[in-house]
Order: sequence, then C-alpha cells, then structure tokens
Amino acid sequence: MVDGPSLTPSTIQTGQIAWSDEAWAITLDVANGSIAKAAITWQDPAADAAFLATLCRCLVGMSLREARDHGVQYANPTEPGAAKHIQGIVMPMNYSVTSRAAEKALRTAIDQVAPPDPAQWNFEDRGLSAAWRKLPVDERRRRLDELLAAALKSAGSPDAATVESIDQHDRVLLQFAPDFPVKAKPPLLMQLERHIRKATGERFEVFVSEMKDNNRIRRL
Repeated sequence: MVDGPSLTPSTIQTGQIAWSDEAWAITLDVANGSIAKAAITWQDPAADAAFLATLCRCLVGMSLREARDHGVQYANPTEPGAAKHIQGIVMPMNYSVTSRAAEKALRTAIDQVAPPDPAQWNFEDRGLSAAWRKLPVDERRRRLDELLAAALKSAGSPDAATVESIDQHDRVLLQFAPDFPVKAKPPLLMQLERHIRKATGERFEVFVSEMKDNNRIRRL
C-alpha cells in the first residue's frame, strides 16, 4: 500500500482511507479522486477471500461515491450459480454472506471522509473502455457478430437471433427469428449479454430490437 496522508472530508482527492474494526481492515489509496489501490480483509470463518480479492480489483478506478454505492455490484460473479445467494431479494448486498458484510464495511469506511449527500445523485457511468472506443466501427461489429454467433451455438440456438444494429452508445440490438418462442427470449438475452461481457471485459448491454407493426389499422 502506498504511504500517504490520511483523507479528511476536506481532502478527499488524494490520500489514503484506513479503517478497521474487530473483524475488518480496509485501506483505499486515492489519487485525483479515484481509487488507485484497495486492500480489504475480513477475519471471519465465513469470509470469501476470492470475492474480496475481486472486489479490490473492481474498486480500482472508481470514485469514492461509486465505490460506496456500487462497488460490490461490480464484484458480483457473472456466471449463474457462481455465488450462493442468501435469503432476501437478490440485490448486490445479497449475493452472499461476504457481499452483504463487505458492502456495510465499505460504506462505513468511505462515509467517514465522504458521507453521502441526499441532495446529490450518483451519475457516474464507467462505460466502455477507451481501447474499445478506439476500434473502427466495422471492427466492433465484426467482433460482436463473432461473439454472438459463438454464444448462440453454445446455447443450442444458432439461428435464434442476429445483430440488427449497434447504436452510438454501443448498445447491441438483436433481432430474433420470427418463430423463436417469446418466453425463451429473456433468459437467452441475459445469457448472450453475460457471454459478451465475459469475453470482452466490457460492460455491454444487449436489447431486443423493436419489431415493426405491419397492421395498418393499429398504425392509424
């Protein structure tokens, strides 16, 4: 961990947050308002060390506000069933026992120097990487077409959907085959999005393209 001045509410752009209690130890090195390095440990038999290591990696590059509000969400395993959910609504803090405890500890650590302001909203969006945005549009399309084809083949539905377009925000719009079951679309859509995100490391969003209504009466 980088040695640096302790952060205070008036100096949260560069420095270090160091917080601990009987079970937790959290250190966040902050540079220019973003987390440069994170170290989190939990001295509890229920601790999932792998999840905490992933959380530390995910926090790098985030602002303190984003880390407080959504840090645990970024660390959630992407594969279905990879985490054992605890009882309750499946929110980020309910992914596992460790995620619930980590969210509470992380918020406590950050709140001491950057308490949440109810009058402000968190509009931070990490978006897609600069490396992806530098790729030519045709190359982006080619890569996504290949990933989609591989994912559909793996799902046993190679002809279920095609990429109709990619908008200015890199949202992927799919067109399903006319005979593809409506009930099967949502789970397949989520599966395709997880595959593309895992393969690229980018936070892509996949949507179903709106179908044109060919009924003249309804379009009057």
